[in-house]
Amino acid sequence: MRFMTTGSGQPSWGELRTAVDLLDAEAVVIGDGAGRLKWANRAAMEMLRPLVCEPRPVDPWQARVFTPIAPTPQGVRPAWSVVELLSQLSSGRGLERELYRCHLPGRSPLPVTISGECHRKGRWRSTAVLTIRDAIGVCDPLTGLANRRAIEDRIARMRGESTERLVGVFFIDIDCFKEINERYGHLVGDEVLAVTASRLAAALRAEDTVARVGGDEFVAICAVTTPTDAIAIADRLREAATPPMELGEQTISLTVSVGVAVVSPESLVKNPAAALEEADRALFAAKYEHASGSVW
Repeated sequence: MRFMTTGSGQPSWGELRTAVDLLDAEAVVIGDGAGRLKWANRAAMEMLRPLVCEPRPVDPWQARVFTPIAPTPQGVRPAWSVVELLSQLSSGRGLERELYRCHLPGRSPLPVTISGECHRKGRWRSTAVLTIRDAIGVCDPLTGLANRRAIEDRIARMRGESTERLVGVFFIDIDCFKEINERYGHLVGDEVLAVTASRLAAALRAEDTVARVGGDEFVAICAVTTPTDAIAIADRLREAATPPMELGEQTISLTVSVGVAVVSPESLVKNPAAALEEADRALFAAKYEHASGSVW
């Protein structure tokens, strides 16, 4: 969101309310410095309306209906309420287009992006602004991971990041996935994709991004210090995907191959296609030329 500002350089309360009323295409919620709700626009109220239409209505702002699509490094997906997210903003944590699922009664989980910023006025006063957008366009509906467009957005947001760190670009492919589909059927194949996606996400850090980019192919973007760090992440991804899957009456074992490219943030932003192609070539080498299953 962008606001007109007062002479102090900070948006006034009236300007914030006007902006909220105009942005009916996205849900916007405003809180004070203590994380208390002060205002919400019509889109926010409509999004959470199912919570107050239940036989036993609940406070929509206190209900923990938002869970991050990417788990924490411990594999946990904590649930958050609007008020708790506002409190995070007020305490100094920023939110930048982070992917969540919104769980509402009688509806399939809705992928959303949540952004937030805190506008401070003096030492004690501040206003937290939370924006919630439909993320169907940047979320893979089968696995709940980010999709190719989200990866492109993540790379674009790296512009200006520190050049002291490197970026690992990982291309991940399920070995012999076609045979799994042919033997067990496409429904089981979809379950294999969903479980694999969950395992890959759980193997990464909260700040990393992993996406399904098509078929049985996944891409991960991770900050690394050295190429050795990137190989360690690739090995961790491979190990996370290999435990047998219990899917109904079927027990399915699989392996994945990982190709790695290590580049600077600047070069990735300038030419993301080149980095992805390099990781794809490394994936081919890992799958067909090396027994280790990962190469860079």
